[in-house]
This record gives sequence, C-alpha cells and structure tokens, in this order.
Amino acid sequence: MSDLAGRGDPKIPLDLREAIWALTNLYLDEHVSSAPHQHGLLGWTFDPAVPSANTTTPTDGVEHLIRVIPQRSEAVRSVLLHVASAGVTLTANQNWAGLRSASGLLLAKTADQSTNWASTGSKVMALDAPVPVQAGQPYYVVFVANGTTKPLFVRGLNSTLVNVGLATGRGRYMTNGSGLTDLPAQITMTDAAFYTFATWAGII
Repeated sequence: MSDLAGRGDPKIPLDLREAIWALTNLYLDEHVSSAPHQHGLLGWTFDPAVPSANTTTPTDGVEHLIRVIPQRSEAVRSVLLHVASAGVTLTANQNWAGLRSASGLLLAKTADQSTNWASTGSKVMALDAPVPVQAGQPYYVVFVANGTTKPLFVRGLNSTLVNVGLATGRGRYMTNGSGLTDLPAQITMTDAAFYTFATWAGII
C-alpha cells in the first residue's frame, strides 16, 4: 500500500489510506516485536536491530538521501542518524541533515552538525521548523558531510538490491550533487544516483 500511496497521483483515497495505516499500526502492536511507533518514532528505514556494519566514509560535499515513510500523519520535528565512528576535524557550517520531499524540496534542516557528529551514538537532530507529513507518503532524510574524517553512520546491506525495481529519482537510498557545503533548497530527483549502502535513518 505504501508504494501506491507514495505516487504523485495516489490511487487510493486519502481517508481510506489513513484507515489502512491505522489498522496496520494496530496489527503491528499485536504481531510485530519492533515497529517505529513502539519506539516513539513516526518512521524509520528498517528495524535498527538489522544493521550489520558501518557505512563507508561519506564523500565530501555529496548529499545522501534516505527514504522514510511515516506511519502517522503528524509533524516531524527531528531526524535521526546513528554515528558508529565519530568524525574528526569536521568543517564548521558544512555538515547538515534535513528532511526533503519526494519532489526534491527541502522542507526543513538541522543546525550545523560539525560538533554533534564528532561523537558516537544516536543523533536526534532537531529541524528548524516542524514539518507536517502524511502517512504512507515517502520523504527523505538527507545529510551532507565535510571534513578531514567524516562520521560513519550505521547501515544494513551493501548491494544494488536495496533499490531493486525502483525508478530513477524514487530510490530508497540515493546520492546527489558534489562540492556541497549546505543542503540545496531544491533538487531534481531524477538527477540523483542510486546508492548501494542502506543507511539507517528515522523521523520523530
């Protein structure tokens, strides 16, 4: 259902989609041991028990896009990444995270993360404005990193399989741009390239 609901011209009426997602949450409460709402999150890429390794070091000035589909229609106030290996000598005012729409619009971003990403742990990064999101629609947690040693973010599989069957500009994991020191206000999603590392991200 989430794939149909995420298309530009939804095939399922909004009220029916909301009812489906509400029933899905009830089912998850009863039958699934771990789901985003059970952790107080609106959505995540996958169960955080799944990640198997660190990512490779992000390339300076490249935006990473990580698709997350919220389970409820609420306001997102923070995005989450988990730093497994701390960044070193990160460039001030050139390390950012944010939330982007499926059409490429930057909806909100965090403060500079140069200091925050210089330590390990789960990073709950407040956005500069709350973003109302719709259940079942795709959004992208995004980040760009610059510095001597970039942080390593927790990930799962490294394979082209993570984007299998998806059209250009609609990947679960993608990268875009080069030489970036900030997150662009708007990007062309079809310019983004598929990325094989399944980086974990969440929204709250």
